[in-house]
Amino acid sequence: MKSHLKHLAIWLLDLVAGTPFAQAVKRNRDAAHALDAAVKEMLEQ
Repeated sequence: MKSHLKHLAIWLLDLVAGTPFAQAVKRNRDAAHALDAAVKEMLEQ
């Protein structure tokens, strides 16, 4: 049952991922990852 719910959640995410809102969220997340990586790199030096 749990795996069925997981598949449903993934399907819903895929469905919603086509919306401009989801694309904006993804871009923001990518930017956050890039910023996080840059900060970590600066701290290591």
